[in-house]
Formats: sequence, structure tokens, C-alpha cells
Amino acid sequence: MKEKSQLLLKLLQCIDKSGRFHQQQTNDNDLTNSFLELILHVYQESNYRELCIKLEAAFILGLKSTNQQLRKQFFLILDKNLRKTLHDRLLFIFLSQNWEYLGQHYWIKQCLEVTFF
Repeated sequence: MKEKSQLLLKLLQCIDKSGRFHQQQTNDNDLTNSFLELILHVYQESNYRELCIKLEAAFILGLKSTNQQLRKQFFLILDKNLRKTLHDRLLFIFLSQNWEYLGQHYWIKQCLEVTFF
């Protein structure tokens, strides 16, 4: 488990602030989407719960994915783990969640989606 965690964290370091891999090839989106699909798998499997904490930054990057289907899956996981009341969701947005992983991205869009998903 430790090796898996280290590998995923190293892959996460390869993603720049815009959420894409550093290489300038046409398959940047394919690599990013493959990485995010792997992160989804980790969050969907109950065996990898301890990895979820370490991969929070990657999960947040999944919320801003340009692939709509992939982004929707990340929001479904988040929605499943949040209470449904507006009050609880606002507490999550403003008090619990660390949005710094989105960096210079317009993160308010993700907050609105969490609120009204």
C-alpha cells in the first residue's frame, strides 16, 4: 500500500497548476484523464480509504476536469459523502474543504456545483 501511495503522489507532482501533465504532447488530456480515472478508482474502492486523505489534491483537480463525464463522477462521489442540506454543504465549502489545490482556477464554480448538485 505504501508503494502505491508513493507512486500516485509522484504522479500527482507531475501535474502542473492547470491540471495537465508537463509534457507538451497532444496526449496531455489522455494522460490527465487516465490519472483522474485511477484516482476515481481509489475513491470508489473501500480497500484504499487511507490513500484518499493523501490524494485529496488529485480529487479536487478531478472536480475541475474538462471531461464532463469524469467531472460528474467526481461530483457524485462528493455528493454521496456530503449531507444533503444546504447548511451542511455551505459548512463544507467554507470551513471543511481546502480549495488551495485549485490554485488560480476559478474555484467558486466547483463550490456552486457542490451546493446545488
